[in-house]
Parts: sequence; C-alpha cells; structure tokens
Amino acid sequence: MKKVPGSSLVEVVVAMVIFVLILSLSLTIIVRLSISGNTVKKLRCDMLVADYAFRTKLEKRFLDEHIQIEAIMLSKRVSNFQKELLLLEISAITPEGDTLTNYKELIYEPN
Repeated sequence: MKKVPGSSLVEVVVAMVIFVLILSLSLTIIVRLSISGNTVKKLRCDMLVADYAFRTKLEKRFLDEHIQIEAIMLSKRVSNFQKELLLLEISAITPEGDTLTNYKELIYEPN
C-alpha cells in the first residue's frame, strides 16, 4: 500500500489557531469602525455647536432659542451667572431626544 501524504493533527491545530487569531483581529477592527461612525456624527455636532456659539457672540444675540439644522436640534440657553457674566449653554439633540454634545461658556458682557 502506498502512503498518501497528508497533514498531522498538530498542523491542523496550528492552522486553526492562526485562523482564529486573524478572525478576532478583524472583528476588533470592524467593531471599532462601526463605533467611529457615531464619533463622526458627534464631531459634526461639535462643529455645529461651536459655530452657533461663535455667531451668537458675534451678533450679541443672547436669547434663548431653538433651531433645527439637518436632523439636529440646537437648543441655546442664556442665563445670568454673576454681575457682568452670562452663561451660554448650547445642546445638540437628536430627533430621538438623545443629547450628542453640550457646550458651556461664560461671556463677559458689560452693561
């Protein structure tokens, strides 16, 4: 009888271990990529909120307001903090009611 070349049990186990390691690394990368999509949305909201705060200070429009930009609701609240200080608070809220980002800044506004 002729001996047929094949692989031993040790070789099969080594191949399976390598396969499992590659699979676990690729799953880690896929999970991180799927989470980063949320990060991009939050970064976009941070930029919208910073721009809205800049325009508020530039125009000196210190009023409570709500504006809709794309699918994000920006909620601005201005309150007296101390004698010539105002507290500017801006929140970015999704249609589901989740808060994506908050912004707070003290503004010196002499009377």
